[in-house]
Amino acid sequence: MKNKSEWGNCSRCGKEITDKNFGDCIEAEEILVCDSCADKHRLSIIAELNKFRQSKGFSDRLALKQKILWASESMGNIFDNGDKSCMESVTDYDNYNVFELQVTLLDILQTELECFLMKEDLEGLDKMIKNNPEIEKLRLEVREQQGRIASYIDTQEFMEK
Repeated sequence: MKNKSEWGNCSRCGKEITDKNFGDCIEAEEILVCDSCADKHRLSIIAELNKFRQSKGFSDRLALKQKILWASESMGNIFDNGDKSCMESVTDYDNYNVFELQVTLLDILQTELECFLMKEDLEGLDKMIKNNPEIEKLRLEVREQQGRIASYIDTQEFMEK
């Protein structure tokens, strides 16, 4: 386990990062940030994905592919190989139809919402939901939309892609 001298400082606010306040590795460069800056970053991703979900771009294949890549990069290249031997690109989603791309993007949004709510231990989940009713409402809305869109997808074919 790293001690505080090995973490360095938060690249956003400059605060010293310790084992107790380490937040996450963010952006394509996978920079280290403290827990407070990680929360702010996660909330900005949630806001952007929610705005996109309600826009005309949510029905456009290319815009969906680009937003999925943006989300991956914003969250630290979550879909790339760990050794960077295979970087994700827009063409990775050429075989996906609009519904599959929408579900993929909603899955990312759902994951970010749940990560924000569950950043504390699971016993604190009820407290986090009570303290963030708008996030919980959005989470339930996204889950419902995922279910509607997923009903248009051939699940076996989607899982094989």
